[in-house]
Amino acid sequence: THTTAGLVGSFLAKFNPSGALDWIVTGTGSDFVYFSGIAIDELSNIYLIATTSSSVLSVGSMTVNAGAQHNFLCRINKNGSVDRMNDFVKGPLAYSPELRYNKGSLFMHSTFGVMGTVVIGTNSYVPVGNTDLLVARFDTLGNPLWSHAYGGIKQELASGIAINPANEVFICGKMDSPILVMGTTTLTTT
Repeated sequence: THTTAGLVGSFLAKFNPSGALDWIVTGTGSDFVYFSGIAIDELSNIYLIATTSSSVLSVGSMTVNAGAQHNFLCRINKNGSVDRMNDFVKGPLAYSPELRYNKGSLFMHSTFGVMGTVVIGTNSYVPVGNTDLLVARFDTLGNPLWSHAYGGIKQELASGIAINPANEVFICGKMDSPILVMGTTTLTTT
């Protein structure tokens, strides 16, 4: 039996190739805990994002001090034991961030917005519109290697991410703003 506390609890379940349930890891706190953005490396370590507003976050047998709107990168080994949790993105991520693993790096994309500023390493991102796009690369400890945010005056939503063998990142999404600037390229709608 697994018990979750708080307003919302989360779980990660592993099924073997025959479809039998091997193990479950739960996430609990005094407030909400959401798991999202799952990725697996070549050693079958599982990485996921645990988002919480609880003062204390427990994932499996590991507990850390958390705080309002924090996102922890959790590493769970192939046997279901949590061996690492790092507070790697501060602030409210929306719409279930996605996580991908490739060649020793983790890549994340998400949407953030009117709920507040997002901080990745030394970069702070203040939303321009209702929701903005966020894309970032981390090492497997959750240390940021780079990050970018893009937004217009209305709503932009991230919807997919892929990484090729050269670690080039591809994201897709939608834009409602009449103008969206990404790097040196300006996108417009008519």
